[in-house]
Amino acid sequence: INRVNIKATGNNIGGLIGGNYNISITNCKNYGNIEGRDIVGGIVANWGTITNCQNYGKIKGMQRVGGISGRASAITNCQNYGKIGEEATGTGIGGIIGETSTSNINYCINKGTIEGSSHIGGIAGNLNQSYLFNCINLEEIKAEQESAGGIGGYGADVHYLINCYNSGRVSGNASAGGIVGLLQFIENGFEGKIINCYNTGEIQAKTYAGGIVGLKGGYGTHYIENCYWKEELNL
Repeated sequence: INRVNIKATGNNIGGLIGGNYNISITNCKNYGNIEGRDIVGGIVANWGTITNCQNYGKIKGMQRVGGISGRASAITNCQNYGKIGEEATGTGIGGIIGETSTSNINYCINKGTIEGSSHIGGIAGNLNQSYLFNCINLEEIKAEQESAGGIGGYGADVHYLINCYNSGRVSGNASAGGIVGLLQFIENGFEGKIINCYNTGEIQAKTYAGGIVGLKGGYGTHYIENCYWKEELNL
């Protein structure tokens, strides 16, 4: 358990562990406020296997900031209760993880307010080649610029979101969606899928607002299957 505040001006800052690779962390908690520049996490900064952990502290950084991990971690049964990304000017701010990379995120819940400039998500800010299963966001998601999503802010490359739910308010200047804000490029031979997901949170944006996805851009194929949202959210 960490109960102290940590403040740094550089990269790879974590409540429990800063920046190594292939770390396994189980049954840990962070209560401290954690602040850094790039790749900042409430439990670990980068490349961890994290299970049954909770963050209660405020996590701040410029980009790739998450309540549990900043980047590229495998995360199971973790919860965030802290405010994430206040004053962030870069991309990739998430309640659980800032930026995924070949990551599996399972049975995670966000109960903290998430905010920043772009690519802001209740669970993950940037989704890259990753799988999210059974994840829930219950709090407000706010992007000052674009790509705000109840579960993922920005989705690219191959990714799957399955059995996920959002009830928090999602807002941004552009590309705000109940599940994902902006779906972008998918390489040939790969695909992105959103399956069995639903949204009951209010969506607000000047342009490109959707109950499930704000905007589909770029090239490649994305699939949305068996998803729904509250009828009152129809714009």
